[in-house]
Amino acid sequence: MQIKLQSLFFSVLLMIFLVSCSTVRENITKNKKFPVNQTIVILPFENLTQTPYAGLKASYITEGVL
Repeated sequence: MQIKLQSLFFSVLLMIFLVSCSTVRENITKNKKFPVNQTIVILPFENLTQTPYAGLKASYITEGVL
């Protein structure tokens, strides 16, 4: 009984380790292209956190990515 319990524990631990190391990447630049002659508007983010200027920082990051 002790060996089965240890084997089950290590199997579950191994499965958690393998699942936690997986990532999903998607290249959006290959799939979607923005129009060259049109304007893109970034709406302001509302800061609902205790961090000062978090909404402003998020909009700057979004602008940089686009």
